[in-house]
Amino acid sequence: MFDGLDQFLAFIGAVVCLVVVMGGAYRLWQLGVRGWLNALNARVARVYWKVPKHTLVVLPAQAANVWWEMGQKDGTPCMQVVGEFFFTNISDEPVLVPKTSLVVYGSRYWFIPTSHRVEGNILVRQAQGYLFGHTDIPSRGLTEGRADWLILPPVRQKGEVLQGRACFIDGYGNEHWTPMITFAYRE
Repeated sequence: MFDGLDQFLAFIGAVVCLVVVMGGAYRLWQLGVRGWLNALNARVARVYWKVPKHTLVVLPAQAANVWWEMGQKDGTPCMQVVGEFFFTNISDEPVLVPKTSLVVYGSRYWFIPTSHRVEGNILVRQAQGYLFGHTDIPSRGLTEGRADWLILPPVRQKGEVLQGRACFIDGYGNEHWTPMITFAYRE
């Protein structure tokens, strides 16, 4: 079938090229053309448009300003978790914080670790004034904000302590995690 080593190596090279092209075509089909272009665009944007990776430092306020309580949503019991935070913009650009989530940690049967993630709402105080809303944090600025999350169904009983970490996602898509926070129950 092969007259020499050169023909055999050429055949192996052709097979490898065919496998690589088929793998790329399969991946393109799997992501879809739009998803593949979006992924490529995100990588290019980080490199060439100088999108900042580290924009915020987030710290929780005093222990009295992070709490949770029982409530109801559409007649179903739920937990409302509330926290006040300080946001420091460490970048040279104004930063918007449009999204937040909370990861609550616990254990089942006293030894099996569990976690529960929920998304919530964030309102940031304007740099000049006392109004809260979805506003930019100016470059090198410090402001405060309030976040709240609803947990359905409840993962704690009344009076228990809730522990978790809050994640704030800025307008550039960077995640900013707080240290572990203890939320006390409040009636």
